Amino acid sequence: MEASRQFLSASSIHPHLVLCGVASEKRLLAAADHLYRHGIRCALFREPDRANEATALATEPLTAEKRLLLDRFRCLSRQDFLVAPDLEHEPRGSCRERF
Repeated sequence: MEASRQFLSASSIHPHLVLCGVASEKRLLAAADHLYRHGIRCALFREPDRANEATALATEPLTAEKRLLLDRFRCLSRQDFLVAPDLEHEPRGSCRERF
């Protein structure tokens, strides 16, 4: 949503939101590089409380053939948001990476 404000004028129709997942920060940065090399503007988001780790990116609204550049990424489904780690079997203080 924040990227929409950056890339669109106030009079523009709000675009669709599509969420994709990658396995690591390294892959997220590679995705950003891939998009950049193909002329797609994107905003990279970093988390100050996670040592400035890159955790998300958003693209400008994409149409036609530019959307095809996202085919390599896995779209997240409703199930991805409903599945929570089984905390009873996790050691205290640990965290599993979901994507």
